[in-house]
Order: sequence, then C-alpha cells, then structure tokens
Amino acid sequence: MMKKFLLMMVLACGLASCATSPQQEVRRIGLNWSDSRCIGNPVTPLCAVETWLACFSRKQDALCEMVAPGILKLIGAAEKPFLLEYEIVRNHRITSKNLSKELTDLFGDIAPGYHMMMTTLKACAVHKKVCGEEAKWMDFTGYSLKKVGKKWMFADSYSRGALM
Repeated sequence: MMKKFLLMMVLACGLASCATSPQQEVRRIGLNWSDSRCIGNPVTPLCAVETWLACFSRKQDALCEMVAPGILKLIGAAEKPFLLEYEIVRNHRITSKNLSKELTDLFGDIAPGYHMMMTTLKACAVHKKVCGEEAKWMDFTGYSLKKVGKKWMFADSYSRGALM
C-alpha cells in the first residue's frame, strides 16, 4: 500500500514539491448530513470534489450535473445511497513547474491553472455514522478540476481500486 502511495505521489507531482492539504482527516457524507459545508456550491476545488462525492453517496444526479454535466449518461450512479468516508491526500494547483509528462498521461485534460486533488474512499451502509474496519479503503482517486466562471468543474479523473 505504501509503495502505491509513493508511486501515485511521484506520478501526480513529478519530482517537484507539492503542497498537501492542511490536515488529512477522515470526512463523511451521509444521506442528509456531511462534514462539508459546501456541497452543491462548487466555488472551490474542494467544494467541487465534495459535491461530486455527495452525488454518488446520496444518489442525487443534480449534484453531479453541477460539476460534470452529462457525465452520468456515461458512468451511471450507485444503485442506492451509502455513507461515504473520504480523506483528501493531495490538494494543489497545477503550474508549468509541476505539470509532468506522467501527470498529463494520467489525466487527459490538465493544464497550468487547473487544480488536482486526490482522495481515498470507503463506503458502507447509509444508516451508519462511521464505516468502521469492515469497510476497506479504496486505493486513490485523482481529480483534475478547472475554473469555469465562478465555479470549479471536473476536467478529468483517475481511479485505482474498487469502491466497496
């Protein structure tokens, strides 16, 4: 697991130093509650990712449409709502200095000015408040985001591992 983490960090950042999120804490999105204060208002890259995650956790297609219009026609949504636990493991703005070939190979649509985030996720029954040890952490999901007007939208994503 640690080898995968190190490999993903090298791929995501190249040899350049990347800023991490201020603290890596487990956050949760439930059916009618969350640790996020901005789901449905993607005015920052974090709010866009949390809106996306809430779309799948809550099975609310309108949330996905806010950050990735038309994408549900390609990938579909979860069959029923679930509690989602996630941790932001990488969070940085893309510059010409940290945009490596590996990163452009990983994400088809990424450029200076975009934002890249990586999460690790796990899911369990929606009625729970905490997933616990029986739910396993998914490897990593990376998101390339770009600002469109006043909100952040998905440009591309990359995922390793399976949820649930």
